[in-house]
Amino acid sequence: MKTFWRHAVLVLAFVLVGCDATITAPPKPPPPVDPCIGLPPMSAIIVPDTIRVNGAATVTASGGSGRYSYAISNAMPAGTLSGSRFVAGLALGTDTITASDDCGNFATISVEVTAAFEVQPERAAVAPNTSFTIRVMGARGTPTFTAQGGSLLSGGSITAAGVYTAGAGQGTDVVLVRDSQTGDQAAVVITVSPSANFRPGSARLALPTGTFIPLETLDGTGVVTWSITSMPAVGTIELRPTGAVYVAPASPPSNPTVTLQAHDELLNTNATVSLRVLTELERPGIVAQGRRTDVATLVKGDFDGDGIEDVALGVPENDLTRPSGGAVFIFKG
Repeated sequence: MKTFWRHAVLVLAFVLVGCDATITAPPKPPPPVDPCIGLPPMSAIIVPDTIRVNGAATVTASGGSGRYSYAISNAMPAGTLSGSRFVAGLALGTDTITASDDCGNFATISVEVTAAFEVQPERAAVAPNTSFTIRVMGARGTPTFTAQGGSLLSGGSITAAGVYTAGAGQGTDVVLVRDSQTGDQAAVVITVSPSANFRPGSARLALPTGTFIPLETLDGTGVVTWSITSMPAVGTIELRPTGAVYVAPASPPSNPTVTLQAHDELLNTNATVSLRVLTELERPGIVAQGRRTDVATLVKGDFDGDGIEDVALGVPENDLTRPSGGAVFIFKG
């Protein structure tokens, strides 16, 4: 019985102690912290800050929140951005790039896109003792000119200003051109031969109305401009990715003979081409052609053995003798 009372007293004491305990409220949370306050100022760099067309550069930002995005600010950019990588296109100019974070901070930088380092000519074929000046485009520093191996095989020379003179002998000369600032380098390969002579690929050409024909030259420097010298000018000359072409008029001209001139800009010499615009023979009367195609094949050659090139024109669906019978027309040179 005494044990019971002893346990009861202990239980009562615990209950009384629990009832007297003080209950306190949890502490208030700290005030919110703005992650955009107190950040270091943003800055950005691009390396390199001057690149050539089709070149690339990398943007690096610092400061701010560290969470960056990049955009080109100008309306007509010369390149594109992929993340922090800037890739130039073919256009020249200066692009402004903005690096920004998610807190409204930003920094701007500029990158300049310049022309590619090029030389003219890349290859040439000239006679001994011929001189011309090598053209250099896109150099940032002063271009330097040196003979590969220390000397030119023809016995020629190259000056500090890029004036090349072929020697009295023959051989292949190689001139190295270097941009003194960027280190870009290009080679000019020049074949020196007594037989070298700037001339057209063919001195006589012919083509039907409404068609075109490529214009080619042999030897020289290859830096060539074409023009129509006969008057009135018949047809046009177009510069296409594959080179210059002559485009004949769609209708037969009153004077079908055209004189073209090829001018080698570096050698300052000319070559002449005589061209004839051909008119297709037609069957008399109004006859429906009914062609499925409008294709003609043009070839040239000395068909009669007189030493002068002639022209053969094949028209698969010509109606001269019968509908879609086809015909080959020979034009004597």
